Amino acid sequence: MLGRQCIFLLALLCGISLLRADEVTHFFDESLAPEESFSFAVLAQRGDLAFTGYLAEKSKSKQAIELLDELLAQNQSTRADVLRLNLHFLPAPENRAEAVAFVAKHWPAGESPAVTLIPGTLPEGITFACDAVFLSRGGSVSNSESVKLVPGSKSILYASGRVARGKTLDQSIPEAMQLILDDYLQPNGVDFQDAVQVRAYLPDLSEWPKAKKEIGKLFGKYPLPPMIPIEWAREETVEIEVIASMESGPSDAPVEYQNPAEMKPSPAFTRVAIVHAGEITFFSGIAASTTENAEAGVRAVFKKQWEALAGAQSDAHHLVKATYMVASPESDKTVSAIRPDFLDPSRPPSASKVMRQHAGKPGEDFQLDLIAVPRQ
Repeated sequence: MLGRQCIFLLALLCGISLLRADEVTHFFDESLAPEESFSFAVLAQRGDLAFTGYLAEKSKSKQAIELLDELLAQNQSTRADVLRLNLHFLPAPENRAEAVAFVAKHWPAGESPAVTLIPGTLPEGITFACDAVFLSRGGSVSNSESVKLVPGSKSILYASGRVARGKTLDQSIPEAMQLILDDYLQPNGVDFQDAVQVRAYLPDLSEWPKAKKEIGKLFGKYPLPPMIPIEWAREETVEIEVIASMESGPSDAPVEYQNPAEMKPSPAFTRVAIVHAGEITFFSGIAASTTENAEAGVRAVFKKQWEALAGAQSDAHHLVKATYMVASPESDKTVSAIRPDFLDPSRPPSASKVMRQHAGKPGEDFQLDLIAVPRQ
């Protein structure tokens, strides 16, 4: 790992913006940033990480930035401590422009979080929403549906998404959640009470209140963690992801990759990736069109993200999580065929491949964002 002086010199030479160099590094390069004001990656010394829920704007309610600022203040944190920011908005060019402007308005250019823009349907009555990961500095921290912490002394478990089929949510959601519990969490001594975020990919977001209720039943006596509803364009199925906090066992590896013994390992994804490292890096989402040439479009996104990995002192051997958003059958098929060319088959990241109606700007049908740790 480069020393701090070397990182500072590299920053001056390459246009990398440093913020609190001992804790947070923002990587900024217009050729790699999906938007001119976005950091293409943000690296953080672990500390206590806070995962938020869905911070939604409704008519006559607080703005998303106000909701986020309240959580930051409770944790004695500031906007400079926000590492990842996902922005959810209805799929119209003007809404995307407003999402880009949201980042530029609230963060200096090159000092933004890693940002992924997620156009799509939203739960009823919501016009814009965000969710975030930030460094908690302390304060009156309260683990709740709005925010939950992974203490710096613990490891972070990223479970790949599990898909379940059912004509109703009371069939599909319990199945997906039980699979995650049985196969991914409990073998690591983790239960639902340790979950810090649940992402629910649903075919009909008007059913989000019902889905939330079904998830709540599974948590029983435990408080609900932050939850994020996201569009899922596959009928009669849902996909669920869980991020959890777990005790740190003895491990020399910065990332531990696990597959249940009864499941055949895949060169494309690992069922569970556990971050033991003291540093973690979030990458902004990069999107492209695959309409004219599916292979060229998909490879262009991977190539750019792999350049971003190198620019942020990481590589394919240190990936933690990949989220593939595909919005056409051709992009879906092509991503499955091509991603093994870029991954280390002995240690691919945990992953979710999410079928959507939209995956970027109009015409774009593939988006990829990543989480990694620095190479050793």
